[in-house]
Amino acid sequence: MAQKTTFVRIKGLRYYYAQNLNTSINIHEINLERDKITVSQLMDMLKAIKKPIHLFVPNSHLLGLALLPLRNQLKLRFVGYDLFTANEKLLENGVLDYIIHQKPQHQGILAVEALYRHLVLGKSVEQHQYMSLDIITKENLGFSY
Repeated sequence: MAQKTTFVRIKGLRYYYAQNLNTSINIHEINLERDKITVSQLMDMLKAIKKPIHLFVPNSHLLGLALLPLRNQLKLRFVGYDLFTANEKLLENGVLDYIIHQKPQHQGILAVEALYRHLVLGKSVEQHQYMSLDIITKENLGFSY
């Protein structure tokens, strides 16, 4: 399941760039395990790039923490997924700049409502239920649900 979630996040990022940027952008996908690259080697590669870098880590905040020493030099901003206690603390301490909150409790409520509509009421259910995401910052952290 985690691998599918990672794939969907990468696909979503690619879609966003394709739809919202007027210029072409080179996206290089690096998988440390597959490409046999250490975090240290990745850090050296990033230091050598002279253009702005958009670094997307869809599945592990540990890599982000390893890259923390390069934060100022590379002008990195760190975005976390999911509003759970560990990410809240990283946001409060300035390690994360933003958290994308996917509202899992709300997703669960929508799923139960869909089951009820279908099984109990016999009504059709929308195949896709779109919902907004919250972008959580240190300033609005206390106002999230």
